[in-house]
Amino acid sequence: MRGGGICLLLKKIPGINVCKVELSDDYKELEIVAVDISDDSSTLPFRFVVVYRPPCYTSHDNAQLFSALSHLADDCVRICVVGDFNLPYFNWDLFVHPDNFLYNTAADFVRDNGLTQLVSDTTRGDSILDLILCSDVLCCDDVCCLAPLGSSDHSTVSFLLCVSLGQPPDPVTYSNRPNFSKADWNGLRNYLSSVNWLVELADCVSVNQYWDKYLQIVSSGIDEFVPRFVSTKHVNVKLYPSHVRKLLSKKRSQWRLYRRFKTTSLYDKYRCISNLCTKAINDHISNVENNLINDGRIGNFYKYVNKKLNGSNGIAPLRNNDGHLLYDNRDKSCLLNNYFCSVFTKDNGIIDPARLPDKVADTMSPVFTTQDSVLKNIKQLKRNSSGGPDCIPAELRKPVVSLLFRCL
Repeated sequence: MRGGGICLLLKKIPGINVCKVELSDDYKELEIVAVDISDDSSTLPFRFVVVYRPPCYTSHDNAQLFSALSHLADDCVRICVVGDFNLPYFNWDLFVHPDNFLYNTAADFVRDNGLTQLVSDTTRGDSILDLILCSDVLCCDDVCCLAPLGSSDHSTVSFLLCVSLGQPPDPVTYSNRPNFSKADWNGLRNYLSSVNWLVELADCVSVNQYWDKYLQIVSSGIDEFVPRFVSTKHVNVKLYPSHVRKLLSKKRSQWRLYRRFKTTSLYDKYRCISNLCTKAINDHISNVENNLINDGRIGNFYKYVNKKLNGSNGIAPLRNNDGHLLYDNRDKSCLLNNYFCSVFTKDNGIIDPARLPDKVADTMSPVFTTQDSVLKNIKQLKRNSSGGPDCIPAELRKPVVSLLFRCL
């Protein structure tokens, strides 16, 4: 059975563009995935390559592999190649290696393209098998080895990849929505009580003018005495029970001990606590799902399912009429637009009078409004109800109702 395999998962980030790099059919048997990552500025694109070289490769396979990598590195200013190369006898600190075809070919590839190997800790046993080969060392930072994923016998290599030039931190932004829960009600009441409504409304001759003047005065009070909501970035974090979090902490601590002393007993302890941690997480998920089933509320069930679905992946590659796959968003949008236009029904511009509703000649009865009726209706408003067309919610009107109902 064939082993190995590679996978590249990319999170969609606003302002970051990802384009897959296609290799020729000569390299289709190789386990290589390459993408170009760029931002919206004039920064040069960054080519990111994931590769796996099985230890069973023949000399021909190795030559094909490094030929494909050299092809990807040609005319590419910034490139980062990561993966398991299975080169256990390569001393990267001294750049010393066995004198054979595989190691010589790998060394020539690294040397000819000006690459630097950034992994300094062993990733499996006493060997550095998983490599980070980067042409711009300033773009790769915080390289470290973490605990393996699942039952893997390789350490997880974590690093920070800087695609764009450093940007100053975004200033604190405020939304246009007022935060009435933190309003200065005393200040707002004093402000509204100081308004002479007879003088302010004396020049108004129509209902619209009265309303606009009222909104202008109230909005000025809101701007002065009601703060705005601060825009925050929400990050979804998995929250586990305390016993699971304790096991995760023990797992990280045990891994650090093993990485420091590398004894068999410490590794066995790490594997034991890792299995306990996996079992605790699975049991927690099972309990959550069993509670959903026993609860029987369909709304909670769909909320849980929707959290599991990831709708931010965009549209998968589409095949055009010529049979070619389209990866660019603009090409996919044009293809979809052409299809939708082909199935639309064209309007002939003819309206059938028989299908129009009958005209109504009734008139609306007169409406009478008094101060008492306005006061009564304001007091009946629910405090948490949203505002109307004026965007002024009941949360504002009820605390200052005694100051506003007469002018309304």
